[in-house]
Amino acid sequence: MSIEQIDQIDLISIDQANETLVLTILDTLPWDDEDVHLFALQCKINKYLDFIKTGEVYQAEPEAQGMRMAIELICKYRPHQAATEFLAKVETMLYDDTRVKFNYGPNLSTGYLDADS
Repeated sequence: MSIEQIDQIDLISIDQANETLVLTILDTLPWDDEDVHLFALQCKINKYLDFIKTGEVYQAEPEAQGMRMAIELICKYRPHQAATEFLAKVETMLYDDTRVKFNYGPNLSTGYLDADS
């Protein structure tokens, strides 16, 4: 799964230590067409929020009842300036409006594919 499958949840995991259900978006797209990429990302984030707000998340993961919620975006490529600004706004807005924590970055074991550029 990836950001291209807008109607799918890519990965669900539980961070037991922090009592948090983590919904992960796998972003494998390069930032060549930034507007299209940001639109796809916005649609995917909205899908994840609907998944939480409708309670569907508890059908998929009953253990999540009473847990905090987080959305993490794992990017294959380093986001450009406009994307970084958008993601910072998403982080603030999501937490302020829904108390859903949002973070983004590379796969911790591999880093960004374009890290040397």
